[in-house]
Amino acid sequence: MPKSPDLTNQTFHRLTANSRVPKIQGKVGVFWNCDCSCGTKDIIVHSYNLRSGNTKSCGCLQRETAAKGIGLQKLWKHRKSRSIEYNTWNKMLSRCYNPEDSHFDYYGGRNIQVCAEWRNNFEKFLHDMGERAEGLSLDRINVNGNYEPGNCRWATIQEQNQNRRNSIWLEYRGEKKVLSDWAREVGILRSTIQHRLKKGWTIEEALETKPKDVPERFRDKGAN
Repeated sequence: MPKSPDLTNQTFHRLTANSRVPKIQGKVGVFWNCDCSCGTKDIIVHSYNLRSGNTKSCGCLQRETAAKGIGLQKLWKHRKSRSIEYNTWNKMLSRCYNPEDSHFDYYGGRNIQVCAEWRNNFEKFLHDMGERAEGLSLDRINVNGNYEPGNCRWATIQEQNQNRRNSIWLEYRGEKKVLSDWAREVGILRSTIQHRLKKGWTIEEALETKPKDVPERFRDKGAN
């Protein structure tokens, strides 16, 4: 698990981290002792909540917002605080900024970031992405790129599988598809096709040859 970064003297919204708090019994993760710009001191905040913007003040910001009636109006406007989109947004932040997240190594650990517009503003994320249609989930078009407008979409499982870092693309008869799609189309196991290609078969041979018709030159190589 990556080492938690040193946040000493760094400011996050209204909170400034002063010192790391010794491990708290029964609590998981790293906590920091913070001062709020309103004057309140010694607020203990989880490192992830500081960096993700989940905790922005000692509570004064929420009270000010509520006093103006803005918080309730926004909540009523999109009614999304418990929605799939909101849950997706929260999980996206956790993958990128919470070292305790089980998927952190594949996102934050690879320096995958969430753009500033989305990181601190669910409404902006919802505005840019729109509501999620049934059967779709959040996907990055460039799997090495960040979560940001232009690089994210709501995609099917098949589209996401095709977009994996380890996807193998083959061009055959003028069409380009991932190996798993070709396997389904020609009725040959994906592993068989991949094994054949590693043994030096051409794409045509790998996709067109049924196991019983393996060419003589490959029969002793276990490329069935």
